[in-house]
Amino acid sequence: MRRAAIATLIASLVVCSAAQAKDGHRPKRPITRNAALLRSVSAARQFWAGWTPRCGQPAIVVVKLDRPISGQAEFDPCRIDLQAALVANAAKYPGGFFNLCQTVAHEWGHEVLGSDYFAASNPDDPGHSLDPDSLMAARPVAITPQCLSALNASYFEFGHQVRRARVQLDGRRCRVFLGPLRVKDQSRCVNATPAQTLT
Repeated sequence: MRRAAIATLIASLVVCSAAQAKDGHRPKRPITRNAALLRSVSAARQFWAGWTPRCGQPAIVVVKLDRPISGQAEFDPCRIDLQAALVANAAKYPGGFFNLCQTVAHEWGHEVLGSDYFAASNPDDPGHSLDPDSLMAARPVAITPQCLSALNASYFEFGHQVRRARVQLDGRRCRVFLGPLRVKDQSRCVNATPAQTLT
């Protein structure tokens, strides 16, 4: 009886370990829209660690914005509005996830810094930095390490398989891989699709 119980335990451990991915993760599942949102908010909090949003804990709201922007910060009530198409794309392909994460981090920055933080250096647009390498630029090219880490821990459907995302950086250029396959080369990792700027 005892041998049978031990054999059953060993068999279950073998089955469980076989079910894990080779990289030590549980079975691969493609990222969902909700998981992409949660990871993006977590990355934004990590990026702005030590800074508290002035208005409290921002609510994350997915809406169809009437302007061609990825997202916008609001202060009363305390919330971040995200373009619905941007959120939908986050579960479809790595670039979509990365753009969502960068947008959340940017808008979180507005909640932290306020609407006029850059007034002295950029009076025409006091909410944004003039430095394109700043996450708080209106058209940022900055790469948030926390978003890159979140992306590289995500899986996406590719054909009939689920593959882990990976990004290689070469200066500002970006190579996106799903598993061992390179799926995209782009001039920069951050783009504003479907919006042209971040507000």
